[in-house]
Amino acid sequence: MSVLIGQNSVVSVNYKLTDDAGKVLDSSDGSKPMVYLHGAGNIIPGLEKALTGKGEGDALKVRIEPA
Repeated sequence: MSVLIGQNSVVSVNYKLTDDAGKVLDSSDGSKPMVYLHGAGNIIPGLEKALTGKGEGDALKVRIEPA
């Protein structure tokens, strides 16, 4: 059974950030994954919300609107 992401989980994420045209702006490809403490406000709130309840190996696509 996979542990789900929740408050105070230490999370490791591989990611690819693209613009609306699909141009890659940033990526963890070729480097270490991003690691953060879930619920501590260390990442974009919309991304943190989207990751809540996800488990190891889950893949998702998240669109974050400008503030």
